[in-house]
Amino acid sequence: MTAGVAVVTGGTGFIGWALCEALRDAGWDVRAVVRPASSNPLPDGVRRWDAPLDAAAMASACQGADVVYHLAGLTRARTLEDFLRVNAEGARQAAHASRDARAFFVLVSSQAAAGPGTVAQVRTEEHAPAPVSDYGRSKLEGERALLGIEGLRYSIVRPPGVYGRRDKDFLALFTAARFGVMPRLGSAAKAYTLVHVDDVVASLRAVATAGIAADSAVQAETFFIGHPTPVTQGQLLAQVAAAVGRRVLQVPLPLPILRLLAELGEVQAVVTGRPALLNRSRFRELAAPGFVCSVDKIAAAIDWRAAVEIGNGLADTARWYREAGWLK
Repeated sequence: MTAGVAVVTGGTGFIGWALCEALRDAGWDVRAVVRPASSNPLPDGVRRWDAPLDAAAMASACQGADVVYHLAGLTRARTLEDFLRVNAEGARQAAHASRDARAFFVLVSSQAAAGPGTVAQVRTEEHAPAPVSDYGRSKLEGERALLGIEGLRYSIVRPPGVYGRRDKDFLALFTAARFGVMPRLGSAAKAYTLVHVDDVVASLRAVATAGIAADSAVQAETFFIGHPTPVTQGQLLAQVAAAVGRRVLQVPLPLPILRLLAELGEVQAVVTGRPALLNRSRFRELAAPGFVCSVDKIAAAIDWRAAVEIGNGLADTARWYREAGWLK
């Protein structure tokens, strides 16, 4: 007997993979909707459904579903239009498929949709969104796409920076620490809210459980998630170094140099036709004064709190990187 039927878009990705594993292990029938052209693997025991992000194409996968988790999207693209086509329109199509199947819909957005926050001015769900990047704008439009879908039962979850096993973005920090030199972008005191992938998965399951039970505390609500204690950039770099077991030198990278690299990234994208790792949009995020958000709302609504301390989470991440051969 299964715990229920869960549909996951983005199941081959970092967070989606962990979510699929957790649902499978809890006895759910997990169906992963995957782009037909994708050859990326899925966790064992997860059923693959080849379909684009289109409501009609997803209908068979969503039939009989209790919950649809939408994680698929772009984190890098050349233009805002490219981001919107996937992150906004994709969310709309997945939400329609969920509504038609009478399933509860959980949209995984991002703090980037809300914008920066600092320790002195913590970003809350009540603040007017102020994204600074094209990625953030597209995730915000994905959130707004849900508002006009009559009959949709949904929640929006906004993770901040997510780290953990299988993550490739934080891997660059661990690799730098391995060589004993880590770049620091701006002030060491700049702070961030972070969250381990296990806590992200736990929050998604908790929100969905409440939504399936028709809990009004989550219906049509938006929640930040994350560890309640922000970490400064200096602390983060030091703790990554400790997780790797190295003493490192933190080298400040001036913003003018970062801006120049962003401009070169724009040129690279034009020449290659592929999005650069660093461009003007990404620079605006890196140059922001911090990304700190409040996690009080979800705690009050459904009594959920992040459990993984940053030091333990980074140590676990380093261990997984080594075992997977990603970190020598």
